[in-house]
Amino acid sequence: MGIVPSVAHWQSEVQMGNADAGLLAVENMSAAIRKGRLSPQAVEGVLKGHAVFGPLAEAFLRGDIGTDRLSALLTPRVAKPRPAKKAAVTCPAIPLTPDQERVKAFLGDAFVSPEKYAKAFHLPGISDADLAKLAVIPWSNEELLEEINLGAVLYPHVKDVTLPTLRKTFGASQRRQPCFYNDNDWWKDDMHASLRDHMLPTGWRLVRTREEPNSTSITWDAQLALVPATHDRTWTLEIAEMTMLSYRLWKLRPLKDKYAWCQDLDGNGFRSLAGRFDPTGLNLFGYRPSRAWFGHALVLSRKPSQPSVLGTSA
Repeated sequence: MGIVPSVAHWQSEVQMGNADAGLLAVENMSAAIRKGRLSPQAVEGVLKGHAVFGPLAEAFLRGDIGTDRLSALLTPRVAKPRPAKKAAVTCPAIPLTPDQERVKAFLGDAFVSPEKYAKAFHLPGISDADLAKLAVIPWSNEELLEEINLGAVLYPHVKDVTLPTLRKTFGASQRRQPCFYNDNDWWKDDMHASLRDHMLPTGWRLVRTREEPNSTSITWDAQLALVPATHDRTWTLEIAEMTMLSYRLWKLRPLKDKYAWCQDLDGNGFRSLAGRFDPTGLNLFGYRPSRAWFGHALVLSRKPSQPSVLGTSA
């Protein structure tokens, strides 16, 4: 009798009540271990294997399982190879221009540099042409301070970032924050291309995170009367960028229970609503301009006070 079979044989003999044969098998097994011909791990494996295959063989002999099923159970399973992980997008270092250094020294951690923007939105980099358009920030320190005190976010925008690219980057799963609302893809239809495909030119944006006082429960035209000459009503893309950046960089959720009534028109001729930025994700809706609702508000972005490429469309 071989050494390894003797282990299984010992277990069988003990179970059948043949103590003498079991003791002999144990002695053979102990001798093999002392001589280094058998490891304790091998003994454990055989014992466990016998415990599994004994009942399996009995089931086969009783006819409870057929040949095909027995063969399938005894065939080693080959683990499927896991798909390779996508390489992380890395943005190279982007040095600050002198004017960007001015604002960084003034705002500190609240300053969103081109490099921070690119990394937050998983961009591989920013082109030299776009960086040239971002070299100068078109507001004075005093103007920036005024807006920051009202909760504004200053950030660079690159024309290739759109609503669809943000939706692709952040998705709609609440397990990964921030995200878009997962039952809110109506704006991706061709019917709403005016909203979906709207692009903004490369340039600096200064977008408030708070709604204007007394701007809810009134119509679109009534809100227009609250827009000062130095500002514009926000675009949907500005709200999307501002909210995603706020969470990515500072874990903040502006417009958590309100919508910004934006400039964009959808395919129905309604003005876009963007907001309610809670853990379910950023919501987008359309609303008839002639109606008033307590949940929509006016949110402003500041016009540049110095010559800039910043505008309303690409």
